[in-house]
Amino acid sequence: MSGPDFRQKITLAQFFAVHFAAARKGPLNGEALEEMTVGERLAATFGGRVAAWVSLPKPAVRATVTEPRVFLAWMKQHFPAGVETIQQVRPETQKAFLEQAKASDGKWLNEETGEYVVIDGITVGVGDPSPRVELTPDAAEVIGVAWRAGDIDLGPMLSLPAAGGEGDG
Repeated sequence: MSGPDFRQKITLAQFFAVHFAAARKGPLNGEALEEMTVGERLAATFGGRVAAWVSLPKPAVRATVTEPRVFLAWMKQHFPAGVETIQQVRPETQKAFLEQAKASDGKWLNEETGEYVVIDGITVGVGDPSPRVELTPDAAEVIGVAWRAGDIDLGPMLSLPAAGGEGDG
């Protein structure tokens, strides 16, 4: 029996990339969220050697325009220089106001009056926390040594479906 040809290898690589990305996004992220607290950073070790650092950063604050017409009307009233004659908010102005909104709970500081004004037509919220994995420079070697030593079993992570929905016999 010979090894897989390039078509099989590239197909396997694609399958595993998609399969593991889905596992990472779903069950693995969920498991990390259950076991970690925001701001925590843990070492992932194989054979006593660090292969990566897994952390749970504070979720980013996001501001997005959810009602473009309402936002446009607000911009016309409070900052008309940021509105283009084609009746849309200039992208760089929108970005700046959304950045300001993220920092000030959806408000804009009117520098002339010193008053904070709620920006209509946007929503400010916090994204979902998501674990981050930072591989060490020697992660491939560390994981490779552990793999060859039989210390890593990917079977449970693969959970491949059996042929015809039956056992593999």
